[in-house]
Amino acid sequence: MNTKYEKELNRICLHIHVPEIYEEDYQMPMLRANKIPGILEVNGCGIDGESRYTYEITGLVSMAVLFENKQVQKGDIEQFIYCLLESISQLQKYMLHPGCLLLEPEYVFCRKQKYFFCYLPGGKQELCESFHRMTEYFVEKLDYEDEKGITLAYELHKATLEENYDLDAIMQEYRTECEEAEEEEEPDTEEAWEEEEISDSLFTLDTEEEYIRDIKRTLFPYGCSGLCYYRETESVAGKTI
Repeated sequence: MNTKYEKELNRICLHIHVPEIYEEDYQMPMLRANKIPGILEVNGCGIDGESRYTYEITGLVSMAVLFENKQVQKGDIEQFIYCLLESISQLQKYMLHPGCLLLEPEYVFCRKQKYFFCYLPGGKQELCESFHRMTEYFVEKLDYEDEKGITLAYELHKATLEENYDLDAIMQEYRTECEEAEEEEEPDTEEAWEEEEISDSLFTLDTEEEYIRDIKRTLFPYGCSGLCYYRETESVAGKTI
């Protein structure tokens, strides 16, 4: 398989040459008739006894170029997998085989954090194996200061070593673990507020009660009966005057 880029005035195309006589089955008509989300539009033809598939990539950048001088982080991996799973789901609606996706950095393109994939009719591969190779790429390009990214990349790499793994299930389990970890890290809002109230107070419960008792002794040395006596005396004095 050979590749060639062609630049015209207002567009850029990627040509993939396959050393096989060009033949069409239901796949090419299906791809021409439908604009499938996440899948680059493709045209096919026969040239010099070979098959040529052409993809327009104007305004896109390949993963190979994007991460040539940039490290892969957790968000990059998550977004890639989200786009991949969505594209696989869309392909299945049109009875197209996900194994025809070219999961290699040179053939995966990105624009505004959304990934687009080349579908190569007749280029069927084992999707599990090709995605495992992508996890190796992630591990190689990792930002090793991003601890969560490291965890995700190595968990994916480990999980995809298993035979016939389920990527969707792996990601669902990963999201569940992340949600549980976040819940454990976040303090209860009400409890945190109560603790803050107590810490901001000038008194503990015991000293506050003692302070109130001291005020009462100062103002009302005779207790409640003294207060009643003061009110009665004031009332009588008022009548005398």
